[in-house]
Amino acid sequence: DSLSTAPGAATSYALAEQVNAVLAALTESKLGEASQFINAALKLDTSNASLHFLNGLVYHLMARQGDVSKLDTAVEGYRTAIRFDAGHWVAHEFLGLALFEKREYMDALASFAEVLLLRPDDIEALNRAMADFCGSDRRLLAVAYLPWTDGAEMVAIAQEAIELGCGAVMVP
Repeated sequence: DSLSTAPGAATSYALAEQVNAVLAALTESKLGEASQFINAALKLDTSNASLHFLNGLVYHLMARQGDVSKLDTAVEGYRTAIRFDAGHWVAHEFLGLALFEKREYMDALASFAEVLLLRPDDIEALNRAMADFCGSDRRLLAVAYLPWTDGAEMVAIAQEAIELGCGAVMVP
């Protein structure tokens, strides 16, 4: 009971309710509702990087459903998340994906490179970046990196690389 009367408890509770509503709307693909809920949450906490990421994600999904005018707003949502938390690697990755969709390949590559700087052992991120970068130019062949690990993991990484469009695999 004392938690509910603590300073800021009402705001925290309201924020949690809004985020839960965003997630429920996203689960049901109700993007308009998700947008309303995330904007209400952002009014409660304007400097929350994760909320700005979610906002970008909602607009990104809207763009993918055909309203390409929302892609610029998605990019801005991801960039705002990164301004509040430069280490938000998921925002960097989704920014890269959105920029790639906008055909801003060099900026997309810079975002993917940032993911690799933040998560240097993330082989999947490396292979996604390679496939995305090379996918923009038919003259390039994406070569996936396949670390020498156990067989099952190597097969899974190789399968994902092939699905991404990599045309070759390098094993050190």
